[in-house]
Amino acid sequence: MISDGNVVAEVFPRTQENSPLSPSGVRLKSVWVLAAKFWTGVTAQNAWFLTVGAFLFALIDVLMQFLLNRWNKSFYDALEQKSIPLIQDAGIMFVLLVFAATAIVMAATLFKILLQVALRNSLSEHVISAWLSEQAFYRLNILRGTEFAPEHRIAEDVRLVIEPVVDLSIGFVASLVTAVTFAGVLWSAGGAATIGGVSIPGSMVFIAIVYAVLVTSLMALFGRFYSQRIRERSEAEARFRYELTRLRENAESVALLAGEAGERFLLGRHLRELSARWHAFAYNWTTMTWVTYSNGLLAPVLPLLIMTPKYLSGEVSLGTIVQAATAFGVFQASLGWFSANFARLSEWYAAASRVAELLSFIEFAKEGVAATSRIKVVASADDKLRLTNVSVELHDGTALITDADLVVEPGEMVLVNGPSGTGKSTLVRAIAGLWPWGSGCIALPAGSRVAFLPQRTYMPNGSLRTAIAYPKSATEVPETAMRSALELTGLTHLAAVLDTEQPWDKFLSGGELQRIAFARLLIDRPTLVILDEATSALDEANEARMMELFTHHLFMTTVISVGHRAGLAAFHNRVLTIHRQETGANIHEHGGDSNVRHRIRRALADIGRAKKPS
Repeated sequence: MISDGNVVAEVFPRTQENSPLSPSGVRLKSVWVLAAKFWTGVTAQNAWFLTVGAFLFALIDVLMQFLLNRWNKSFYDALEQKSIPLIQDAGIMFVLLVFAATAIVMAATLFKILLQVALRNSLSEHVISAWLSEQAFYRLNILRGTEFAPEHRIAEDVRLVIEPVVDLSIGFVASLVTAVTFAGVLWSAGGAATIGGVSIPGSMVFIAIVYAVLVTSLMALFGRFYSQRIRERSEAEARFRYELTRLRENAESVALLAGEAGERFLLGRHLRELSARWHAFAYNWTTMTWVTYSNGLLAPVLPLLIMTPKYLSGEVSLGTIVQAATAFGVFQASLGWFSANFARLSEWYAAASRVAELLSFIEFAKEGVAATSRIKVVASADDKLRLTNVSVELHDGTALITDADLVVEPGEMVLVNGPSGTGKSTLVRAIAGLWPWGSGCIALPAGSRVAFLPQRTYMPNGSLRTAIAYPKSATEVPETAMRSALELTGLTHLAAVLDTEQPWDKFLSGGELQRIAFARLLIDRPTLVILDEATSALDEANEARMMELFTHHLFMTTVISVGHRAGLAAFHNRVLTIHRQETGANIHEHGGDSNVRHRIRRALADIGRAKKPS
């Protein structure tokens, strides 16, 4: 449903069964496309340096493992021979190998983390850019509701996409090289096995392959629902965090209404849902742990058991057994890369699918409206604002206002009123270009700058000067213009704290916040101003003072207001009333007002236009 100044929407109905935005329709290609820009865009040089460095040091680490494996054989052979010189040489070599291996691991870790940070920054910037473009961040709140929590997906899921994929990619390549390297070692050290009088060369290699396939199959069987459990857990975590944030942001309202019991019930329900998701995750993880833990115990012992008969018969030395056992473990682990990383792969897939779903909804919010019905916003052929056959609908197609036709002359002040729920706020949002659902055409004067003042004034973080200058930079606003705006809006008492940083939306009263919005108008001087209950928190005297600004200071600005107070009509030369009907509300216009205030405005506007260079 839609109410004045507030949009409340349930889950977008088109995202159910056959929608391309349903979980079955989400594709990971969009995530790959954005991630790939890291290696092709402005960050390409640094990206390739970090990537090559991370993979190079990972491969050198494989070489160090090979050398340490060779050292195992020589050391245990020296022990078996009880040769002091050979043991001393092996000790010196071990110290050198440890030093070199440690340095390689340090470098590999550094390059890997730097690569993860840079890649996460790149993907986050692209996702944020897509989210903020074409008002997608606003439309997502309507299409999916605030519980969709895109901020959680950007902050948390993007990280969970990047960190594992770097680790897993490097690990996969290293595993391939390790498997090839240690296959030869295991083939040689393990020797042949005689079964039924037939000698099978490289038997340990085949045993390791069969063992790895068995472990991988068991992991795939027990973990086939693991990624879904992770996804459900992440969504429940995001909803619970959203509810906690919502309570904190509305703490005063809840306290004034004594709503603690109701909030405790709602939070308890979400907490129980979160616990249920964690329980499902825990049961699935427990069954997978049986595979991983059993493999961890069996894998180191199995090659020793297989090689023991050869050692007892004197066929191989102790060093060869240790070398074969080590090679078996490394080779089997390389072949079992999938089972060893199954949990991380599942976590990555769950996070990637949530980011892909976010990107799908962003694209739909920007472009999907055109596939159904959309209000066209074009440049007017003259300086007039025109609405031609404009019908405003909810995003599900429900009609709010039908066949609205309106022409607004430059500098006019138009008041829109009517019962709550008739679509007044939605209509002015359509004029501002925020609401695309519906049909018809809205023509805005070419080059016009539109300012929208909602009932609740937005205050960005930072100093008060930054908040008043918003959306401009504080450095763009001269000190004289800033202080003049404060004086004209009755906020001179704030001049002393312009450079103080604090949560101003919590510190200032509702009336002060609304007057700050008018101060922004005096600084920015837009050509079209849309007021949606923008004076509702002001007393009559301050409301009159703000509206008089359009008479003496913003006399060239066209104004469209939404309001209920009867006194507002005196500040407008036209009044439009929206009447509710079953098929959609219609607009009816009252007679114009030609009082002294508007004659002064027109005269000042004529003088202003005459002063402009032709």
